[in-house]
Amino acid sequence: MVARRRKKSTGWRSNVKIFLILLLLGLVWFLFFYKYSVIKILRTSFLLNQKTENIERLAHEREVLEEEKMNLEKQDPKTIEKKARELGLAKEGETIIRIKKANENEEDN
Repeated sequence: MVARRRKKSTGWRSNVKIFLILLLLGLVWFLFFYKYSVIKILRTSFLLNQKTENIERLAHEREVLEEEKMNLEKQDPKTIEKKARELGLAKEGETIIRIKKANENEEDN
């Protein structure tokens, strides 16, 4: 009987294993550490969506305020002055005096 030696698997199988490991390491590097990684792109996309929503909300607020401004400009000056005084504004040279009611003093204490 002739004993046959078994060849070590240094052939194509080990090369495939090494290739797959390198491919996996490259994929992990691309997903997490690359300048344009998928994680960074997703994070940037999320932030972009947040900023876009914020811009849309502010644009809507601006439209409402512009509409209110136009309505105030169309009204007479007495109405504008009344709105300004409700906001606590005064004309130049005027002094604002606020008088607290008795029940307001009790709530402050």
